[in-house]
Amino acid sequence: MISRNTFFFFLYSCCFIFSIATVYGQPFKLSATLHDVNSTITCMEATFDGAYLVNGDSSGTITFRSPENGNILNAFRAFNSPVGSINFNSTGQLMILTNREGEIKIYDFVQSRIIQSMYSPDYTNLRFALFSIADGFIYFNGQGRLYKTRSDLTQPVVEIFRSDSLISNAVITNDRSALIFTCGNTMKVLNTRTDVMTQELTTSSFAIERMTIAADNRLATWSADGTIVIWKYELNQLHSDLALWFKAGTSSKLGFSHDGNLLVTGNVGNWARIWKLSERNVVQELFGHTNSVTNYSFSANDQTLFTTGNDRNILIWKQKTEAPQKISSKDTVPAAEHIVENLSDSLKHFPVIPGLNDPTMPVIVLDSSATPENLGGRKIEQTTTIEMMDSTVDIFVFDHSTLDGDIMSLSFHNQWIIKHYEVTKQKKKITLQLKMNSNNYLVLFADNLGKTPPNTAAVSFIQNGREKIFRLKSDLKTCSAINFVYKKR
Repeated sequence: MISRNTFFFFLYSCCFIFSIATVYGQPFKLSATLHDVNSTITCMEATFDGAYLVNGDSSGTITFRSPENGNILNAFRAFNSPVGSINFNSTGQLMILTNREGEIKIYDFVQSRIIQSMYSPDYTNLRFALFSIADGFIYFNGQGRLYKTRSDLTQPVVEIFRSDSLISNAVITNDRSALIFTCGNTMKVLNTRTDVMTQELTTSSFAIERMTIAADNRLATWSADGTIVIWKYELNQLHSDLALWFKAGTSSKLGFSHDGNLLVTGNVGNWARIWKLSERNVVQELFGHTNSVTNYSFSANDQTLFTTGNDRNILIWKQKTEAPQKISSKDTVPAAEHIVENLSDSLKHFPVIPGLNDPTMPVIVLDSSATPENLGGRKIEQTTTIEMMDSTVDIFVFDHSTLDGDIMSLSFHNQWIIKHYEVTKQKKKITLQLKMNSNNYLVLFADNLGKTPPNTAAVSFIQNGREKIFRLKSDLKTCSAINFVYKKR
């Protein structure tokens, strides 16, 4: 077991700042928004064969959707309380479902029905149920106890571990030879062939709240202090030396792509983040939800990403897509709850504009002089001030350099005038109405980094009969702006 002091010494000795790098593949673009979700989705997983996107919700319903367009293919009521977890056996033929009240059910895709179920009040606060090696057994928890039983749920249940702390997470390695679970701030490794505990690793003073595993057996853990740590599991043990770590705010579900190159996180404002771990950076932030994003799942080929959250919408993101479309709609969509994520301990709290014209977009924060200070947690810097003699100005937005897939949004007077726009060589005309003797800030917000960071756009306009061109550039930490100051002739 590693001591806490040793862990922290190593943690800080390998501290780094995420750098800007090239985007992974093509940027994900919004393909469709689904408004047909009746209850908040609590878990979401894509099947191994790519046939279904499976949702579990707060009403206890399981919904099968098409991974292509999100259409509902089938649904059934599994529980009378929220679905807690969804997992599959090694062949993908069986799906195991749980809720927090202590119920476990197994669904057979061939028979299209529940084939086994089990319940006991001893299993309350049930967080997971996972098939073991050869799918012959399942492991599950109840409070601080770890249990094992035959996968047909007909044999006696055996308690194989007990802790004073809640067992909050568990994953099974890809060969299913080891179960890795967490109790408070400790990770434990159990050999599924012998049910012998082979390793315990105390991580820090903060409890591990979320955990997931990639195809190459790298683990990602998210602790109560907001730290995500990537661990390597090799040769039947967790490496005590960290692969990498970073701060990501309040924990939510973690989602690896199937190839293990990308990690998705949420609970930052109303958007999700895509991290490319090999290059240690955020490559894209996905905007479109009107409340916190809490669940995500990649398609089997990693070309599609599904996100959902407390707004009860599912957004479908594709690396190659046509214009966004609405698959279905409701009469109303829940109002946004504006959240400002403080990404730096030194960032001050300033007044927030409450009346943005699009609740799916990041929030603008003002300083004491009503000047935009940061946008969605990103500092606004590199501001150019231009004096204007007319109350209106026609600006033209275009790419002044190499086309590399830059997607950006523009804010003017704290209102979004362009959203999720891919900059091209063709000039896009926008007419701005300027306020006299006042600041008129035009702020560039980067939705992604393009293939060649940072995200750039040229803004041109005519002044005194001559064309002036200004190059704005932004990344995932900062924004640049132009301030048009109108002084009457």
